[in-house]
Amino acid sequence: MMSLRSLSVALAIVVLGLLTFAVAGRLLYPFELEWMEGATVVHVSRLLSGHSIYVRPSLEFVPFGYPALYYYLCLPIAWLIGSGFTALRIVSIGATVATLVATYAIVGRRSGAAAGLIAAGLFAGAYPLSDGWYDLGRVDALYVSLLAGVYLVAARASSLASWAACGLLAGAAFAAKQPAALAVAPLGLYLLLTNWRGAVAFGGTFVAVSAGTLLVMNTATDGWYAYYVVELPRLRMAVSPRGGRALSFWTEDLLPVWPALAAGLAAVLMTREWRHAAMIAGLIGSGWIARLEGGAWNNAVMPAYFAAAVLLGLSLQQG
Repeated sequence: MMSLRSLSVALAIVVLGLLTFAVAGRLLYPFELEWMEGATVVHVSRLLSGHSIYVRPSLEFVPFGYPALYYYLCLPIAWLIGSGFTALRIVSIGATVATLVATYAIVGRRSGAAAGLIAAGLFAGAYPLSDGWYDLGRVDALYVSLLAGVYLVAARASSLASWAACGLLAGAAFAAKQPAALAVAPLGLYLLLTNWRGAVAFGGTFVAVSAGTLLVMNTATDGWYAYYVVELPRLRMAVSPRGGRALSFWTEDLLPVWPALAAGLAAVLMTREWRHAAMIAGLIGSGWIARLEGGAWNNAVMPAYFAAAVLLGLSLQQG
């Protein structure tokens, strides 16, 4: 008779297979899978034709309020196969694979290969909770994969070089989507309290990459980059009605993964693994704050689903 662990591993493999089947079936779909996907194609097409994205708004084109990294990563694939949905989805699918691998690696180091596979299965199972955002031609899958990279490096970082690499990944995450600054803030605080040299390496690299990217892009676009990426998101958040969402994030968005969150948090607190606690707090907290914005959808919760997957794995004993 199969043990509960073996049954869980088998279920995780099935869920990963279902995710693969769903993503493969949508990759070549020639129309929008989400209402902003087509406009994202337009952003990449502008880069292919040599035009800037961050320009004065006009009837012809108004850019999204996201940083530029995702568009530039899509650019070489679009150049090879043509600008369209497929090029963008390839980047997102690759990013989701990277997140699954990072989830497996983070958990596997501590709780064993079986737990790592179960954790990856939970993240795969959250695909419908995100409304199928893992493979869309949108920035979110890349953003989460970079946060997963930060977690993977931070979980075992000990040298200044490893903390600098962590800061580099955090800066890249911020160049993909702005809430990354919130997601890594608790990790920075943890380092300030426990390892000030590591904090300098991490924070210095993060600030250098983030501020450097902002400065270069803002200069190249005559100030429009900061307007779209910093000023407009600030104004949207300021005017967003968020009373109901402040609670529904916890009672609705996270409801399906609460058992994993509770079990993992208990394990982390009992073993006093504060580094894990800092990363988990950043992932869930940044998802909560991002969800408060008026136009936010279930994609904003994806970092919290990644956190839930890791927490489930951390709650499992090796064996």
